[in-house]
Amino acid sequence: MTSTGAFDLIASKLALKAVGNEPGFKSEPEVLLDLRDVKCRMSTFDVFELAQHLAYPNPALDTSKKIAVLVSADANFEQSRFLELCTRHKGLNVRAFDDCDTAKKWLAAKIPPVATTGA
Repeated sequence: MTSTGAFDLIASKLALKAVGNEPGFKSEPEVLLDLRDVKCRMSTFDVFELAQHLAYPNPALDTSKKIAVLVSADANFEQSRFLELCTRHKGLNVRAFDDCDTAKKWLAAKIPPVATTGA
């Protein structure tokens, strides 16, 4: 998925729901969310709430997938790293990147699933 514009918490939740409902998404084990052209308008609390939205008991995206979040190397990267941290504790395999080739290599690599620390 490639997106442009500005994302706040509501727009992010709607975008994730739309991605999760795409037929192509359901058939792919890896997902690259290209958000390099998106301006993030979320607070740290909003990012935490988005991580909750992605997780149990009603995940916005299939939690068995590897999800690479590709952003520009600015403040968006710090927020996406925080999202990575929050989702990792929820058992999701989300990782933040600011380089497309590195993201694609990670998606292609065979890695064990993320261990959950509880719901």
